[in-house]
Amino acid sequence: ICFHSGLSDQVKADIWDQIHKQVVRVVVGTRSTIFLPLTAIGMIWVEGEEDTALKEAQEPRYHAREIAWLRAQHEPAVLVLGSSHPSLETRAAVEQQGVVVSKSMPTEERPGIQIIDLRAHSRGAVLSQPLVRAIEQTIGRQARVLLFLNRKGYASALVCRDCGQVPRCSACRVALIYSRQANHLLCSYCGERAPIPEICVACSGPRMQLIGEGTERVEEEAKRLFPGAAVIRLDGDTMRRPPQAEALWRRVEQGEWDIVIGTQLLLRHGPFPTVGLVGIVQADAGLSLPDFRSAERTYHTLLDAVSLAGPARAGGQVILQTHLSSHHTIQAVAQHDETIFLSEELSHRTALGYPPAMYLIALLVSGTDEKMVRDAATAWVARLTAYASASVAEQAVSGQAPSTTPAIVRPDRLTVLGPVPSLVSRLRGRYRQQILMKSLEKGPGLEAVRVTVKDMERTYQRRAIKFDIDVDPVEMW
Repeated sequence: ICFHSGLSDQVKADIWDQIHKQVVRVVVGTRSTIFLPLTAIGMIWVEGEEDTALKEAQEPRYHAREIAWLRAQHEPAVLVLGSSHPSLETRAAVEQQGVVVSKSMPTEERPGIQIIDLRAHSRGAVLSQPLVRAIEQTIGRQARVLLFLNRKGYASALVCRDCGQVPRCSACRVALIYSRQANHLLCSYCGERAPIPEICVACSGPRMQLIGEGTERVEEEAKRLFPGAAVIRLDGDTMRRPPQAEALWRRVEQGEWDIVIGTQLLLRHGPFPTVGLVGIVQADAGLSLPDFRSAERTYHTLLDAVSLAGPARAGGQVILQTHLSSHHTIQAVAQHDETIFLSEELSHRTALGYPPAMYLIALLVSGTDEKMVRDAATAWVARLTAYASASVAEQAVSGQAPSTTPAIVRPDRLTVLGPVPSLVSRLRGRYRQQILMKSLEKGPGLEAVRVTVKDMERTYQRRAIKFDIDVDPVEMW
């Protein structure tokens, strides 16, 4: 039986009734399925365990993979974590049990991979000359091309060449992206739309320039360079409405295309046909995101895109355009060698104190008064720091010697970072400050938050300040 949040309440009630009567033996569903009251469970299978969609973004912020782990221990049941590229946290957890995780594409199935260092090619060109020639050759032999760029829209931002400022959302303060199709600026968080300014709102300068190409720009360039080719764009804009999405996907399935330009959305939609050439327009685009998991996510995305190319023996080819040709993520993909990525990434994580080396708890303070939010966040950090210091003192009294190694690598119990403005410092009219807590063991961090948040809520209960907690965050606020 299939279970998901899109079912009506009546259908859900019927499913629960069948489960209680033990009529149902197998349930397939989304993350909330893990809470169904099944009994005598023999196996729990979590497919795509690294997928961030398994973490509920709203309260209660549970991770379906962790709930599955607990249920499997309680039943007891066999737990299967399926993934084409396991997360570093899961890999570390199972390897602690003596299980070695290894995955490699068979040599005979690998496409040829070429790195194009964009620093050596003409600035402003979306598609380098080597990639253009490869597209011509691929289409010439009646094979198909995928141009992959994980950024929709025409450009990521509009910037003033005089002062460097970009138009921002009035409610969220994030940079507005440019949509050529709709001919306006758009906030990707709240949906606010704004007209294209003729002059800079900050300095009144007239030199406004588009930067950071998106799929719309790539589509425009592909149609200009290859006017006889059938080009399809698959991204969040073209696939937003179900009828249009179904029509586009039908064209893909029926082979009515020469070039597809797409984002990660096409990787999630369903089986995509093997192509003769995969051109990754900006292989390093995700590496600049302010998230310690950016390299891991970029690596996984690139692997998925590369897997769509046919084997080299059949002419399958991948071209990686990048400004960071020596980055361990790019090199690991190009050399078909995950050990390059794993050794470097785990070394970085351990040195900087991030999972799987340490546990994280992300804390968010938000409200409509900017100064009050900042003051509340500062006060919370002070309470957490005092709690951590008291914990170290308790260790000393009990005879346990505190660690003498640097705090960022191996803190005594807790390390508190912040407060700092969130990546989106203002969202839907609310200012946001973020705090990050690191701990070698999960228990002390949870206890510190549990004790201090109650005090903070009592202090600020009449001031419309909200305190959010995310244990083991998969995204930063």
